[in-house]
Amino acid sequence: MRRNVVIIGGIILLIGLVIAVGGFFLAKSGIQITQVSLSPGQGKTFPLKSGINSVSIGYNTSLPPKIEVTGNIITTSSSKNVEALLINGTSPSVYVEDNSTGPMGITLVTTQLNSSIEAGGLAFIIGLIVFFVGLGVLIYGIVRR
Repeated sequence: MRRNVVIIGGIILLIGLVIAVGGFFLAKSGIQITQVSLSPGQGKTFPLKSGINSVSIGYNTSLPPKIEVTGNIITTSSSKNVEALLINGTSPSVYVEDNSTGPMGITLVTTQLNSSIEAGGLAFIIGLIVFFVGLGVLIYGIVRR
C-alpha cells in the first residue's frame, strides 16, 4: 500500500463528492414541484418567473385538464397523463382547470431555464467524474505495493 497515493486519492474523492453534492443542490433549487387536488370545474393559476420556463403538468385522470397559458408557448408535448410546455414571457402563468366529472390530482413541475440550472448540472457531472478519478487513485494506492 502506498500511503501518499491513498491520501491523495481520498482527497480527490472528497473534492469530487463536495462538487457533485453542491451542483445537485444548486440545480435542485431551480425546480419547483406543486401538487394540488381540484374538484370538477375548479381551477388554479400558477404564476411563473419571467423568462423561459419549462412546465410539466401531470394528472391522474384519462381526460386531460383544461390548460390556459399567459405568455408565448415555444413548444408543447404530451403523452399519457402528462402535458409538457416551454413558455416564454415577461409575466407568464399557467391556468389549470378540472373539466372532468370527478376530482383530479394535478402535479405541476416548473423549471426556469437559467444559468444556475446549467451551472448546477455541469458541477454535478464534473463532481462525479472527479469522484470516480479519486476512487480509482484510492484503489490503485491500496492495491499497489
